Amino acid sequence: SIFFGFEWKRASFAMEAEGTGSAADAAYAREEVSTAMELERGETEGSTTMDFEEDRYGARAKEVAEVWNLRLSARQFAQDIGLQKACLSSPSASAREGLEKQEALRRRMVRYNDFESHDYDTLDNQVARKVLRGFGRKDYRKAGAIKWVTAFSVGLVMGAVAFLINYAIMGLNRAKYQTTADKIASDGGFGKPFGIFLGMSTGFLIVAGYLVCFVEPLAGGSGIPELKIYLNGIHLKSLLCVKTFFATVLGVLFSISGGLVAGKEGPFIHAGGIVGGGFGTWSSNTFRSKIPSKYDAFMRNFTYKRDFVGIGTAAGVATAFSAPIGGMLFTVEEGATYFNHHLLWKSFLATAASVVLLQILTGLQDDASNILSYRLGNSRDFGLYDENIAVYGKEFFYYLWEIPFFMLIGAGGGLVGALFVKMNVHLTYFRRKLVPQSLPMLRLLEVVVIGVITNIIFFSISYSSPCDEYKEEYKLISRAGTATSSLWTGRYGTNMFPELWCPSGTFSRWGQLFYQPLAEALKIIIHIGEDSSEVPYNFNWLTLLMYFLVTFTLMVVTYGVGAATGLFVPSLVVGAAAGRLIGKLVKEIVRSAGSNLNVSLSSYAVIGAASSLGGATRMTISITVLVAETTGAFGILAPIMVAVFFSKLVGDTLGLGIYDAHIRIRGAPMLEEQSFDDKETNIAAQCTVKDVMAKESIVALPSCPSIRDIVFALTSCKHGVFPIFEEGDLPLSSNRKSSLQGCIHRNFLVKLVKSSAGRDQTDMSTILEDQSKAVQMFNYLQEMPEKAGFGGDIGDYQITEEEMEVRVDLTPFMHRHPYLIVEDTPASRAYSLLRDLGLRHIFVTPSKPQVVGLLSRKDLLPENVELALQYNESYAEFLAQKDKTV
Repeated sequence: SIFFGFEWKRASFAMEAEGTGSAADAAYAREEVSTAMELERGETEGSTTMDFEEDRYGARAKEVAEVWNLRLSARQFAQDIGLQKACLSSPSASAREGLEKQEALRRRMVRYNDFESHDYDTLDNQVARKVLRGFGRKDYRKAGAIKWVTAFSVGLVMGAVAFLINYAIMGLNRAKYQTTADKIASDGGFGKPFGIFLGMSTGFLIVAGYLVCFVEPLAGGSGIPELKIYLNGIHLKSLLCVKTFFATVLGVLFSISGGLVAGKEGPFIHAGGIVGGGFGTWSSNTFRSKIPSKYDAFMRNFTYKRDFVGIGTAAGVATAFSAPIGGMLFTVEEGATYFNHHLLWKSFLATAASVVLLQILTGLQDDASNILSYRLGNSRDFGLYDENIAVYGKEFFYYLWEIPFFMLIGAGGGLVGALFVKMNVHLTYFRRKLVPQSLPMLRLLEVVVIGVITNIIFFSISYSSPCDEYKEEYKLISRAGTATSSLWTGRYGTNMFPELWCPSGTFSRWGQLFYQPLAEALKIIIHIGEDSSEVPYNFNWLTLLMYFLVTFTLMVVTYGVGAATGLFVPSLVVGAAAGRLIGKLVKEIVRSAGSNLNVSLSSYAVIGAASSLGGATRMTISITVLVAETTGAFGILAPIMVAVFFSKLVGDTLGLGIYDAHIRIRGAPMLEEQSFDDKETNIAAQCTVKDVMAKESIVALPSCPSIRDIVFALTSCKHGVFPIFEEGDLPLSSNRKSSLQGCIHRNFLVKLVKSSAGRDQTDMSTILEDQSKAVQMFNYLQEMPEKAGFGGDIGDYQITEEEMEVRVDLTPFMHRHPYLIVEDTPASRAYSLLRDLGLRHIFVTPSKPQVVGLLSRKDLLPENVELALQYNESYAEFLAQKDKTV
């Protein structure tokens, strides 16, 4: 409400703020509004319904009323839309624009009702206080150790998962490409090899699409926008369940093997978040089990789970790229809204553990018998040669005069990224209308059609490729015996120079890139020939240009289909091809100037790749480190930073990044970080909390309601929290202020109805005196995962008429000290409070609250707190001694 209340007000003020003579236009518009209200009331007076079939404005009103689930009649909404009809017919352009914006904001507000938010506020009730006060220093240390073990476990699991998926992707791709290449070598022709290639790809595509379209739709795409939504504090049902995990990891396996222009990185990040969320609470709804622990107060809450989802995403990035530092920085920069140093250090441990295990398992796969002498970490995820051969210091370098070219590449990457976002967003809106999630078979057909078209294009280009001579010195470039193991091998013992349909002594010029999986093509574009500077290799101009255009087009079309698809690798490939093209142009300019300077084409490819990815995602720090870690280009780290900076600068000028754009499409009520130059921040400063707060819709409870009262409150609304007032202050009204005792969450009420807690005062006194019983009650209330269902629902639970009259004391369970804010506070301040503290709600107080003291930071320092506790204990002993004396 705070975020969009001021948006609504801004739309109303737009009539006065835009255009010449707009104040008069606004006055005219308001007059038309008043007239329209009178007309609508006169026309509908005495009637209870309207003809929604004949009145399109009425139909729209009915639709909005049903979606909002408000206690307002469709006729009232018809009046509201009628007002807009009157104003839209006025000659004022500014008035029309303002009302059109109001209608757009109204539609967005309707969509926000589909989302529930988490509450990261620390629970403060009598049960929680009893539990926490019963823990000693030893208990806190054990709980801290459990968190470190959990982070380490998340890293190990993701390392094992990444190894299995990498191994499976390599196996399926090798089977497809090697079988087709062998058929080409034995029979030649187009038909049979094409049938094998397309048949295997189609089978993989069907599996990839089925896992998303029929098993779990949230496994589609990269999963990064959904994780950003979750880490911002918004609940997405089934995002972190076991079914989603398997649909994601298996889906990306078959998506890549099926030939889609996709990468594994996004789905790996999603899988890491699921692993982190599951291990963070050591429980699962799917398996209906959890590991019992006396430390549930520390482990099983939304804050703890959120942090471990962030740790899991870091491990997912690290294993996807074999880049531990880049994975950790990704979570800090792009993932976690609520960052803290504990999250940083535990992410550090998880990413290190995941990559070390991944490298150990890879070593065991290559040479299990000599694992103790096997050199781990000798290859990079996007490296073509192992580090015994590649000398990155010789290959990645730059000159002073090249810095302006790197700036231009960065700006170009921002333009390309912004173009990609613009085109993909339009296509996504079209796709949502034409191929909705409600038609899974149609979505599956779309996946197969796009995948088949992609395979036809790549295979046909490879078939029609001209042939180039395979020179003797190219053996130095390929070095089949010492390069990293080829995905498939041909006549020359490597996939770097595929002969395909070419005669002996030649290789396929276009097949060198098009007859390769995307990740292999990226390695070749960046690194080919880097181990032998005396044997330079230059791609053909047309080859790079074709690959750039084809991959960019298919990337636009593919991202967002009903399959697990990552964006990182396609975007890097597009940028690497463009960067190498620009490098060739610079090299020609240098040659034409009569200079013999050696221009590093690999440097241009890496900088182009980073710029393209930065332009699409608008990430900076993590991209710089990820690209350097995966390619070994640490020698050009500063130029990469410069290019990525200009990429983000240009991209932000032209619009949102791809993940933020898809979040906007999804309609999630994200609370983004505010900045001083943010237009929305300035607007919010003009609006007070009173202008945007919910007032009439508050549903409150007394401190000791009957079961009937609780059931009525739960069934009459979908509110996530209920304020608790004294009996005399109910019911609430807009012209009376009530004294707040506390509040209670919906899930707590559901659990209290389904149990006997709070109904017997003697029993509650026992619970509050017995530490073990208090822990048991606290664990039940804080149960993670939520068996009551997020949002809480009575469901089919049967309650007798006699039970309906039983009263429940909510005092031990209610949150005693929720956050408060004064009603005339600027909305921007409330926005910051909600976002920075991760709150679900804030209660609004009168503008002149009573003051009982003042608190500064020095008052909360440990020394002062300890002194206060000692004083209280001494004073208590003094009173006890005095009583004995008396």
